[in-house]
Amino acid sequence: MRPSEPRVLLLALLMLCWQPAWAHRLNLFAGVEGMRISGSVYFSGGAPAVGVPIELSGGEVSLALVSDAEGRFAQTVARAADYRLVARTADGHRAEWRIDAAEFVPAQPLQAAIQTVAPTPVADPVLLAAIEQAVARQLRPLREELAAEQARVRLRDLLGGLGYILGLTGLALWWRARRG
Repeated sequence: MRPSEPRVLLLALLMLCWQPAWAHRLNLFAGVEGMRISGSVYFSGGAPAVGVPIELSGGEVSLALVSDAEGRFAQTVARAADYRLVARTADGHRAEWRIDAAEFVPAQPLQAAIQTVAPTPVADPVLLAAIEQAVARQLRPLREELAAEQARVRLRDLLGGLGYILGLTGLALWWRARRG
């Protein structure tokens, strides 16, 4: 057996398992309130990604946004459509978020929904729109928290990565002992 064979095997296995580093993973979250898209860009540890360019495209629109000092951004759109947001940092990190047209609820004044005094057998579209807008407003923080929790690096993830490394090293040493 040539001395370089275990190294080649180990290198090949590591290349198959390679993924971008999770410790510096870029995350993007966006939500809709009325016709306004807003969100935040942050790294896995929770640190805001400041000054990150964000491309908003869809619905015949292509806009360039930039995150502020808190990693936040916002843009009002003219019509409901499927939109895609892509954030890219200068050092190569990338994150993407999609917004479906169904998430948009046209802003209706709540007063117009309250003006209906007599109960009607048919659902009032203005009232339904006001309810959908209120529910979307309440769900947004929960969705943002869920996205941040899913992006967080956990101890089990780190231990799992170390387990893979040790397992591959053990496999390479076993292969070397068996051949030699």
